[in-house]
Order: sequence, then structure tokens, then C-alpha cells
Amino acid sequence: MLKIDHLSKHFKSKEVLSSVSLHVNRGEIISILGRSGSGKSTLLNLIAGFERADEGTISLEDTLISGAGAFIEPSKRSIGFVFQNYALFPHLSVADNIAFGITHLPKNERKERVEKLLSLISLEGYGSKYPDTLSGGEQQRVALARVLATEPSVILLDEPFSNVDTVLKTTIRDQLLAILRASGATALFVTHDPHEAMAISDRIAYIDSGKIVQFDTPEVLYHSAVNENVAAFFGPINRYKGGFVRVEQCRLVEQGGIHGEVYTSKFMGNRYETTVHFTYEQESCRFLIYTERRYENGEKVNIEF
Repeated sequence: MLKIDHLSKHFKSKEVLSSVSLHVNRGEIISILGRSGSGKSTLLNLIAGFERADEGTISLEDTLISGAGAFIEPSKRSIGFVFQNYALFPHLSVADNIAFGITHLPKNERKERVEKLLSLISLEGYGSKYPDTLSGGEQQRVALARVLATEPSVILLDEPFSNVDTVLKTTIRDQLLAILRASGATALFVTHDPHEAMAISDRIAYIDSGKIVQFDTPEVLYHSAVNENVAAFFGPINRYKGGFVRVEQCRLVEQGGIHGEVYTSKFMGNRYETTVHFTYEQESCRFLIYTERRYENGEKVNIEF
């Protein structure tokens, strides 16, 4: 339902996006994941209509909204945007914030929709409160409800958890996901955190230097990354001349395997992180292994991967 084809964007002489293509199905939750400066926020801005692409097209519900001589203004795209700072109006109540984009509806219908959304975001009875009396997580839910009120075809979220306390992040993330699922929304959100992306997404578009390197489910990206850089972004790996392997796929065994020697062994709370030096196919390797006990430096071991 959202189709992005061969999208490119330059800022002066710098190419920020290069021939990006992305097709999103109705009801999917998609992450745009990458390091700072990779082009992910620019992609979101192009979809929203805040920027114009130099090349390529964007279609929504089979309607061309950008490219090939067409450009539909952001307010007419049926796309909702949840900003990092939530952008709630401090002088308006929670109910009035949610109703801001639906003032064209009859009063009774507007009130009914606001009440349904307050129930959806588990803030019944908060309609008369003001944004500065709410927690960060509550403000985020109100910002999302304000977008949902307009019944957009797609919701865009730019680093939605960047202003959330680390201790509460998992709870708030799960609440946001539950709201999106319950509403049936199609959503794209930008993040630089692979754990966030894996926890909330149906599929993840990993973007690097303005190009989508891989677009797959979290499971495929984690277990079958297209290259070492993508694999390492999703978790620690051990590299060797023939390729790479995830740390949790390596273990120490009593017999067999490859002979090695412990370099370090550190206690990390729920495990020990043991580094083993060995030779594999005439290459000197040093692998990280998760173990259940501490090994002594220089201790002889066998490694299997």
C-alpha cells in the first residue's frame, strides 16, 4: 500500500539517499534502522512530504504522491507523523490535543472518537488534564492518539523512544506496540537501536550510507545477515578468514573441536565472557565465548562453532 521506488535525495553535493526502494503492506510495522547520518530520517521526511526527492516515486494506496511531476502537500497525504518531542499543544487539554485534527467532524462524533482513543491508550479520565501534568510515556500515547484520530493510511514515528527513561523504555515500547496493533495501523519508525527494531517490527529496512542494504524480518536479519557489518549491528560476532559466526553459536567442549588457549575470562553477571585464542585454517583467531564459569588465563580448552 506504500510503495517507494528508486528514491534519491541530495543536499548540495552530498548524496543522502541513493535509489531506495521499499514496499510496505497494509497493517505492517516497519523499522528504518541505521547509524546516525545513514539517511533514515531523510527517508521519513520524504515520505511525509517535508522534503522533495530528486529522483524516484512514492505511491500511497495506488496514488502517486511524489515524483514524475506529482507532489501532494503533507497535509493532504493521509500520513500521520509522531515527532520526537511529541509536539503537544501545552495550552490545550489532552482531549483537545487529540481532537485537534478532526474539528471538521460534528461535535458528538468528535467527542466519541476522542473517548475511544483515550480508552485505546489506557488514559480514560485524562481528557481534562494538560500535557505538562503527564509523564513522558503518557505524552507519547497522547501524541499517537492525536495522529490516530485523523485515521491516516500510514503513521511515521521518528525515534519514538529517544526521550524515554531507559528504565521505562521496555514498558512504553510494549504499550506503543499494543496500541498500533489494536488500531490496525500501518507504521514506519526510525531508530538506531537494533533491539528496539527487533522487538516492535514485522520487517526491518537496514540502511547504510543512503542505501537499503537488507530488508527482511528480524529473524532473517539476525541469523542470515547479508554481510558482516549488518550482522555486527544486531549483536556481537566472531570474525575469521572464512566468514563470521555469532558469539552464542560458539562453545567450549570437553573433547573434539579446535584446540585453543584462554586469553581472558570476565564475570558479567549472568555469564562469563571468555576470550579464546586459537589457530583455524592457518589463521590466528581470537573468539569471544559465553561460558558458565571463569577460566584461568592460559588454560587449554577446545572450541566448537
